[in-house]
Amino acid sequence: MASKTTQSANDVLNYMLRNAAPSWDGSTTLYLALHTGAVGLGGDQTSNEVAYTGYGRIAILRNNSTGEFTTSVAASSSNQNLLQFGNATAGSFPITATHASIGENASSTGTVIATGALSSPLVINLNINPQFPIGSVIVQEQ
Repeated sequence: MASKTTQSANDVLNYMLRNAAPSWDGSTTLYLALHTGAVGLGGDQTSNEVAYTGYGRIAILRNNSTGEFTTSVAASSSNQNLLQFGNATAGSFPITATHASIGENASSTGTVIATGALSSPLVINLNINPQFPIGSVIVQEQ
């Protein structure tokens, strides 16, 4: 996962070059979401987002000691805990998630900070808890 929306790219450049903090700068929590297609350059957290009863974005703690991701080495960081979405109790199944994103809001629209295609599609059916094992969500910068 390394792509940015236009908004998140602008946020990073403005933060780096103008010292203008992005909306998510002081947040202690970000949110992982699943998508059935690419978020796109102009997208937000709801763009192609998975929808089923029981689904919710996963809170990702941002801190140095107990955060969800490892310390970045060689411009790469991965999840150090199991990341599990809610149980699919109702919806139109199967749902195929092809992308994931990290954004600023627990629900509704918000800035997608990073997004990318999954290495293989994640098929969601009734009574399934979609999940990412430790080390399987990799966030990279170039």
